[in-house]
Amino acid sequence: MRDKSADERVVLSREILFKENQIDEINREYRNQENQLERFHSEMNRLFNAEQELYDQAQQEGENTSWKEAEFQAVRQEVQRVVSTESELINQGYGQARMKIQDNIDQLHKERKALPWD
Repeated sequence: MRDKSADERVVLSREILFKENQIDEINREYRNQENQLERFHSEMNRLFNAEQELYDQAQQEGENTSWKEAEFQAVRQEVQRVVSTESELINQGYGQARMKIQDNIDQLHKERKALPWD
């Protein structure tokens, strides 16, 4: 005798696998976005450090750089703020996407578990 729910269980299992693959893809995209943001942040820090060295050198040579340095520090702080905000948004957005798919997976598991074994 054939299990009447076997076909439906197979369909649900495939849907679960598909959703799990979606989570894997979201995780890859998340890591990619975070890596890109980290590379940007590192490059900006490298440039800021180089600029700071130029200000320090100019000051040692007697040049008044206080107004330039104040603007520079404001830009540096703004970049730090933007990077932090972007990181939070990336984390929040991908986290919500993962949770939504995981909720769907949990529902599919419940549906599959509820099928009778005839």
